[in-house]
Amino acid sequence: MIFVIALAYYGTIAAWRSKLDPDTYGIPVVTASVDFVGVLALILALVTFGIT
Repeated sequence: MIFVIALAYYGTIAAWRSKLDPDTYGIPVVTASVDFVGVLALILALVTFGIT
């Protein structure tokens, strides 16, 4: 959760300083990053429990 908040905060600041709309460029980056971390967590859980 803290990862998502930090990513959203600093991503918004970076987009704003680059004169880009944070809604257009920030939200897709946050959702893609959360999806990526979720997939990594799922793979780690599968390997840990020996399902794969």
